[in-house]
Amino acid sequence: MEQGAYKVTEDADEGYATTYAGDCEGTITAGQNLTCTVTNNDLPIIPSDVATGTIRIIKNVVNDHGATSTAQDFTLTLSASGTNPINFTGNASGTEFVIPVGAYTVIEQTAAGYTATYSEDCSGIMAAGSSTVCTVTNDDIDTSIATGTITIIKQVINDNEGQSSPEDFSLTLNASNTEPIIFNGNASGTSFVIEAGGYYEVTEDAYEDYTASYSEGCSGILEAGTTSTVCTVTNNDNYNEQPPSNRGKLIVVKKVVHSYSRPENASDFTLRATYMPAPNDDTAYAFAKVMDIVTSTTSVFRGNETGTEFEVGVGPYSVTEDANPYYNTAYSEGCRGNIVSDMTVTCTVTNTDKPSSGGGGGSSSGGGGGWSPGILGSTPAPTAVPQPTPRVLGAEDEEAPLCILTEAEALYVTSDVRTILGHLGVNRNEAMEEKYNKELTPRVVPADISPEHLAAIQNFVNYGTKSNVRLGQGERAGAVNSFRAIYKRIPANECDWQNVIKIADTKMPYDLNAGREEEVLKTFKEIYGYDYDSNNLLERIAHKVMSYGVRPQIRDLDAEYTAAKVFYRIYGKFPTTASEWDANRALAYSGIPQKWLTKDLTKNASLITNIGTNNTPISR
Repeated sequence: MEQGAYKVTEDADEGYATTYAGDCEGTITAGQNLTCTVTNNDLPIIPSDVATGTIRIIKNVVNDHGATSTAQDFTLTLSASGTNPINFTGNASGTEFVIPVGAYTVIEQTAAGYTATYSEDCSGIMAAGSSTVCTVTNDDIDTSIATGTITIIKQVINDNEGQSSPEDFSLTLNASNTEPIIFNGNASGTSFVIEAGGYYEVTEDAYEDYTASYSEGCSGILEAGTTSTVCTVTNNDNYNEQPPSNRGKLIVVKKVVHSYSRPENASDFTLRATYMPAPNDDTAYAFAKVMDIVTSTTSVFRGNETGTEFEVGVGPYSVTEDANPYYNTAYSEGCRGNIVSDMTVTCTVTNTDKPSSGGGGGSSSGGGGGWSPGILGSTPAPTAVPQPTPRVLGAEDEEAPLCILTEAEALYVTSDVRTILGHLGVNRNEAMEEKYNKELTPRVVPADISPEHLAAIQNFVNYGTKSNVRLGQGERAGAVNSFRAIYKRIPANECDWQNVIKIADTKMPYDLNAGREEEVLKTFKEIYGYDYDSNNLLERIAHKVMSYGVRPQIRDLDAEYTAAKVFYRIYGKFPTTASEWDANRALAYSGIPQKWLTKDLTKNASLITNIGTNNTPISR
C-alpha cells in the first residue's frame, strides 16, 4: 500500500463484538511490514422470554500530556448476569449492547501511560426495558510526576457453601490526586498506575455472607517506580459461622430485702454501670482503641427486679450504687470484671434494710462478701469526704479571676482530689490515677508545669465533672489539649476551666480567639479544596470545630475512623496533635461532603449543630 496514514475498520455486525489489536491505525513508510488483527467475538444469544435492557459504552480519551492513543486502542469488558464476559474495542461514539436484567459491570484492560475513570452507570443493576450510558475516560499521565503500579488480586474461599466468584465483588482503589476507581475482582489481578508518594487504599463493598481480609499491600504510601506492590483481598464465606462480635451483654438485677419493713422498692435505688461502649463496627473500634480515643461510658439508671440490660464493648466494667443510709448493700461476683466477645454476665445488687434505730446493720458496703464499688473495675477503699468549699487549683494566694462564670462545675476543678470526689460522689481509684497520670496526662501538659496546676489537670482527666464523666479520660485529656492549642497556655483558673468544660460539653468556649479562627482557614481549604464560606451552616460548624475542638455529645467511632483515613490521604499521616484531631472531628461531624470520604456522613451534623457562643446555636 502507499505510504501515509491508514486506519483499519470493519462494518458492524450486530451479532458480534469487534476488537482491534496491533498496527490497525497509524502511518506506514516504504518497506515497512505491519500487522493488524481484527477479532470478532460472537455475542451471547439471549432467549426471547428473558427481560433485557440496553447499555451504551462510550470510550473517552484525554491526551493533555503528549500521548497519542485513540479510543480504538483500548479494550473493554462488559460482564452481565447470565452471560459470558464480552471483550470489545473502545469507540468514541459508543458501543451498544442488549443485556439481561440483573447486575452488570464495565471494566477496562490496564493501559500503560493512562489513568482510567468510570462514570456512575458503568456498574449497577439493569432493569427491564431500561437504557443507560457508561463513559470510560482515559487521561494520559504526566510523565513529570513519579508513578508506581499496584496489582490487586481477588481471592474467594467457598468452604461453607458459598458460590460467588471474584468477578462478583466490587472493589475501589482510592489514591492521592485521583478519582476513586471502581472495578470488579479478578483472580489474576488488576493493575493500576497511580501517582507515587501519596497515600492509597483498596476497599471493598460489604457482602453479607462473606468476611473480607486485606493483605499488607492494600494501603500505604506507593514509592516511585514500584511495580511489584500487590494487594490481595480475600473473601471467605461464613454461612455456617459467626465472627466474634467484640461486644457482650451486662444484666443488672436489683433485689431489696425487707427485714425491718422499710418502704423502698427496687426502683427507689439509683445505680451506675461503667463499661466500654459497644462499637458500631469492629474495625472502627479497633482503630479508635489504638488511637486512645475509646473511653468508658457511665449509665445511670433505676433498679429493676427483672434486670436492666446493657450492650457493652469488650473490656472492663463495674456496677455501683448510690449510697442509701438505711440499707446495707451487697454486690454479687458478676458486678465487676472484664467482658469478652459474646459473653453475658449478670450482676445482682442486694439491699437489706437496717433497723430504724440505725444499729446492727453493719457497714454500707457489707452483707454477703461482695466487693467494694469502684470505677471501671478497680477495688478502692471507700472514701468518706465532706462536701468541700469550692477552691480552684488549691493555690491559696491566687486572686479570683475576673470573668463571668456560667459553668459552676469549673469551681470544682482543683488540685485537691477530695473536692472533685465529693462533688461527684465517687470513691477514689488510685490504680486508675497511677495509670493515666503516667500514660495520658503527660501528653497534654508542658514539662515545666507547677505541681498545683498539674494536679488539677490530672484530677479533671481522671474523674471529670458531672457533665462530662461520660467522656472518659481520653476525651477529657483531649479537651485540655484543645484548650492549649487555642489559647497557647494551660488552664490555670476557674475562667479557663469554664472554657475547657464547654469544649468537652459540645459548647463554644466563652472566650473566643480571632487569631485561632483565622489560622484554621488554611486547614479548611486543605481539607475541602475551597475557601470557607461563613454563610454556609455546615461550613460554620466545621470552622468552629476546627477552631475550638468542640466534642459531640454522641460519638460515631466509625465516622472518626473514616475521617482519619481521609486525613491520611491529605497529609500522609494520621492525626496526632490537638489541632489535627480537631480537624479530623470537623471531617467526621460537620456533614460537609469531601471527595475522598467513602461514606455519607451528612447525618452527623445533627450531633453537633447546637454548638454556639454561650450556648447560642450556630444555626441561628
